[in-house]
Amino acid sequence: MHVPPRTPRALHVSEELRRLLTGFRAREHARLERTQRDDPDDADTHESDDLHGPACIELDELLRIEEELGTALPDDVLAVFAARLPALRKWRSFGFDQVAANTQRAWNDHGMARRLIALAVRPEPGDRTTFIAMDRTVPGDPVEIEMLTYLGTERMAADKVTLFYWVRDVFTYFHGEAAIVDALSSSGHGSFKPMLVGPARPTARVHHDRFGDGDVVADRGDKIEVEFAEFGRKVLLRQAVRFLNPD
Repeated sequence: MHVPPRTPRALHVSEELRRLLTGFRAREHARLERTQRDDPDDADTHESDDLHGPACIELDELLRIEEELGTALPDDVLAVFAARLPALRKWRSFGFDQVAANTQRAWNDHGMARRLIALAVRPEPGDRTTFIAMDRTVPGDPVEIEMLTYLGTERMAADKVTLFYWVRDVFTYFHGEAAIVDALSSSGHGSFKPMLVGPARPTARVHHDRFGDGDVVADRGDKIEVEFAEFGRKVLLRQAVRFLNPD
């Protein structure tokens, strides 16, 4: 699959997921502050760096991972990584820098289907391993997550949920159901604004007979998403446009 050009920009995050991640980060901040106050020697400096650092994904790293995996990752998935939540890192070995390694491990050691990308790994008792995976060929909107448990190379269990409900379950596990209600009803939902930052691959330019010239912002194989100055964002068949700066 062709990986689209990328430019520095704000991620387009579904509103419900944005509220949830904002509330999750706030709870993790409060937990870290309590630990630093009550037992400074037990405070984790890596957690502090994660939560106080910028909510962003580096473009160079994103392009490297997408090219290795052969797909473009949806903005909602990137936003969950950009949130840098210590709870996800601890409970699910969840980190953007681990996606390619997690996926190769799932493919090579456990026989996971090559259409899937392992976003996270959770060791289980005995020789069991659970992978949190998404379909790279049909990312979907909302994004669906497959939770696959293997015993060696034998798949023992499989379940599907949306990305939102997976994050919601982890949030509930650590902070309780009341925290979910607070997060989703909070007026401070706009405070989490994840970004793509850093140098970018040159943006592909196309021409459409009706809409004029525009920039490709997402490549879906037979369709592309194009930003036009006067007409906004359009999803078009690839053959409906002419590339002005082909590779």
